[in-house]
Amino acid sequence: MAITNLAAAVTAGKAQLDGGRPDLAAFLFNQVLEADPTHPGALSGLATVMMHAGRTGDAAELLRKGMAAHPDDPDMRANRGALYLMMQDPEGALRCYDELLATDPDNAGHLLNRGSALMALGRHEAAHDSFARAAERQPAAGAAHLNMGMMRMLLDGEDGAGEAEAHFRRALEADPKLHGAWTNLYALRAMAGDREGAREAAEQALILAPQMPQHHHNLAQSLVALGELDAARKLLEKLRAAESRFAPAELLLAQIAVEQDRPAAAIAHLHRATELKPQDAAAWANLAALLHLQGRIEQADAALDRALTLAPENSAARLHKGRIQLAGGRLADGFANLAAMYDLPAVAADAPFAKLKGEEPEWDGAPLGAGLPQGGHLVLVPEPDDSLTFLMLRFAAAARARVERITFLDFRNMAPLIDRVPGIDTVVPVAPAADVPCDAIQRLGALPNLLPQALEAPAAGIPYLSVPPRAAQAWQQRVAAVANRGADDNRPLVGLIWRPHGHDRPGDERSMALKDLAPLLQVPHVRFVSLQFGPAQAEIDGLAQPDLLTPLGQHITGPVDLAAALAAVDLAVTVDCPAADMAGAMGLRCWTLLPHVAEWRWAEAGGGCRWYPTITPFRQDRPGDWESAVAAAARSLSRLAGG
Repeated sequence: MAITNLAAAVTAGKAQLDGGRPDLAAFLFNQVLEADPTHPGALSGLATVMMHAGRTGDAAELLRKGMAAHPDDPDMRANRGALYLMMQDPEGALRCYDELLATDPDNAGHLLNRGSALMALGRHEAAHDSFARAAERQPAAGAAHLNMGMMRMLLDGEDGAGEAEAHFRRALEADPKLHGAWTNLYALRAMAGDREGAREAAEQALILAPQMPQHHHNLAQSLVALGELDAARKLLEKLRAAESRFAPAELLLAQIAVEQDRPAAAIAHLHRATELKPQDAAAWANLAALLHLQGRIEQADAALDRALTLAPENSAARLHKGRIQLAGGRLADGFANLAAMYDLPAVAADAPFAKLKGEEPEWDGAPLGAGLPQGGHLVLVPEPDDSLTFLMLRFAAAARARVERITFLDFRNMAPLIDRVPGIDTVVPVAPAADVPCDAIQRLGALPNLLPQALEAPAAGIPYLSVPPRAAQAWQQRVAAVANRGADDNRPLVGLIWRPHGHDRPGDERSMALKDLAPLLQVPHVRFVSLQFGPAQAEIDGLAQPDLLTPLGQHITGPVDLAAALAAVDLAVTVDCPAADMAGAMGLRCWTLLPHVAEWRWAEAGGGCRWYPTITPFRQDRPGDWESAVAAAARSLSRLAGG
């Protein structure tokens, strides 16, 4: 039986749509259209159903038909604006709502949608004004306050957090079921470091809209922040079972797997994330980092190529690419990409060069002659990382061949060492407001890119670092006193460093516990001294036989002492730290215990070290396996001692 009360059927259809029953709404609208194929309410309502289902083409055809028959129908025109927004055409949406507001300026719904179009166009101030007008016209409109809060977050960041939260609270007063307000409150609480508050807001959003994957993800993120990794993992696994194509779940599961030391699971999740979002450069870069840590270098390199194809300016990916290239011997390309480190906020904030760079031009490698205002004077600035500074000093002589004078700016009391480096004419200790007149300035780490010919023989010129005679003599006497070796005592004297920089740095894969060196300490016919400085010296007291290791780290007060101590022993055994680079630059015998995948300067596979010929690497057989590296070093030491 055909429906005769068309108006009542359209009203009922809209009620079914508002009640979340689009199938029933579509049935009623179609019944009306059988009786009246151009009925404006039915066409507009059915177009709304199509939009809710994501069928934008069908919705556009219905609206085209309706607009042809009823060009001035406001619902039809409003729906056309909504369709433009859905189809990511905010310009078209803005035109629609401006036309509607010209005849109905107080319509809160049109003002809200106009604000959404402006927001999509990046016109945030204008969007905020449109939302504010909507709130004035309809004070109980929760969506208006929700959007105003979002605008304050976009416009003011943390400074607008208080005002944004007030808007979200008002939105919830107007509509307690507005889950978007809770989602934004979650973001505010997380940004403020209120982990419990973030979890509460995420839970509320999830309760109100459990069908939205993002709410599950937000709650899982809040649990991760609270350290409840197993609970977060369980929640995400349930989400994954229901929404198998939700890539953010895979990314967060990968993060959890990393924190739980499950690298294989993390890699699997990241592989899945790149399948779901192949255009996500960050996912490819994260996958590359994990593959690299597992020693899967070729796969990591390929993942980085994909990341950089998608985001060529991704500094972290470029830096990682550079490290792999350098480790593989691709030096020119590697150093070019290594320069991306200076674009990373954490490095840039601590980079001496950035703090000192004034009006002087950056040196481009061209000759600086005596006829320039400062007589061809180049100023070199050290790297934030001492290890890199020690390595890069080898290029000072090549730079000096192109300029008349080089001054090195000393940040860490290295002057007695640096002023003996070939190519360095003067060393100037740096005060916070140092100003050294020069013709050009450059960071030390830029020299390989400016002097590519110097890369042809990377180990040339070693040793280029040496100890001042007075410091060398003082440490020779100190070591002789504790070694107490007679004239016929040929036992080698070995100096040990087991943590980078003399500090205990949790999570640093280069660092090891002193107890892990027990097999080395048991090698007979060897004397051991500790050159470890900083808090890690306390580990000596925890040894089963602390008398096997004589502590000297308490006498190391700076780089000069460290260099003199390294020169005073027969062999240094260190982890990857500035002391290893210092020993290599001085041409001293040094054995370096390395993670399974070590930094680029130690090369990726067995054999020697292209940068420091006197250094012998001992690498873990597997990630985290210090036992294998120490055992290999102990065997070599036993042979050295004649055992």
